[in-house]
Amino acid sequence: MLVDEIVIRKAVISDSKEIKPLFIELQNIHATSLPKMFHKIDEIELKAVEFEINSYPYFYVATFEDKIIGYMKGSFKKLENSNILLERKMISLIDLIIDKKYRNQGIGKKMLSFLEEKAKEQGLMSIEIPVYAFNEDAGRFYEENGYHKYVERKVKNIES
Repeated sequence: MLVDEIVIRKAVISDSKEIKPLFIELQNIHATSLPKMFHKIDEIELKAVEFEINSYPYFYVATFEDKIIGYMKGSFKKLENSNILLERKMISLIDLIIDKKYRNQGIGKKMLSFLEEKAKEQGLMSIEIPVYAFNEDAGRFYEENGYHKYVERKVKNIES
């Protein structure tokens, strides 16, 4: 498969059934590493996936031979000008996942480039991607594609 054969397009409701297994996989990756923050799931209703597609203005799928092999979703984020911060408009990329069979073939890079073009077309300043600390592979992937750390969050679970 050549990365040139990958088509990236806006997700539509009828994609929900194909997106669903990837959605479940990503949810369970998070649940395995952060069990106090995420539910592990075996199933999810299509309506929940449809809701996600409708809720995120930047919800795109990567297809190969008309089969969905990955998706990414993000939202618009605006930081207001203040005494401390300069105004910034950006895309906050929440999820990006590719079917295991198609990873490490340049598809993720193509998806990021696609989103970067969308950001440029809309006059946005950046793309922000929260990456969980446990996900070192994702961290490396984003850094290899020109993204850098600018904030780090710490968390402590308080047991009652």
